[in-house]
Amino acid sequence: MSASGPLPSRPRLRRRDPEFVPPKPTSFVDLTKSEQRWALAKGVMFTTAAWAVLLTAYFITPARVGLARDPLVRLLIGFVLLGVVTAWQAWRISHGPIPELRAVEALSTILPVFLLVFATLYRTTSIGDPHAFTQHLNHVGALYFAITIFSTVGFGDIAPVSNSMRIVVSIQMLLDLLFIGLVVRVIFSRAKSVLDRDEEPSTEA
Repeated sequence: MSASGPLPSRPRLRRRDPEFVPPKPTSFVDLTKSEQRWALAKGVMFTTAAWAVLLTAYFITPARVGLARDPLVRLLIGFVLLGVVTAWQAWRISHGPIPELRAVEALSTILPVFLLVFATLYRTTSIGDPHAFTQHLNHVGALYFAITIFSTVGFGDIAPVSNSMRIVVSIQMLLDLLFIGLVVRVIFSRAKSVLDRDEEPSTEA
């Protein structure tokens, strides 16, 4: 009886290796129950970490950062940041193993960035112009106001007084509708197109 040693393990390929083949995108419903649970757990961990990082950055940022700039300039800078986050999330959807979950993760990141852009603007404006709102806004108050505008609740306890802030709040109201009607649809359409593209049979001449 001849003793044979263990078979040599195949080396794990990395993305930069020429032999590396990226994993094929898979629909969430095609996963096994254990794979679904693990994918959901990773999604929850990603979302929790994203919210923790964003909220920590918001609350530790000094109140007077960017105060010297015009409110519309600060809003434009916030939109640039939002565009960068959106483009990064679109890339993650296209290169993720489960595009549907990546789409949910994308929305869970884009939404807080959207709200924090306006909350930061409201907070800094309230510091520079105490009469811009009916009351002074700190970190919590500004975020609360941005969320109430997004949810269209409108308790009326905080309201813009200056014309510039009325314009900014009107912009957020319009963008809220755009976010709900367009961004959500585009994100999930992106995930669906990745799956449909992968399911198309390859035609070889």
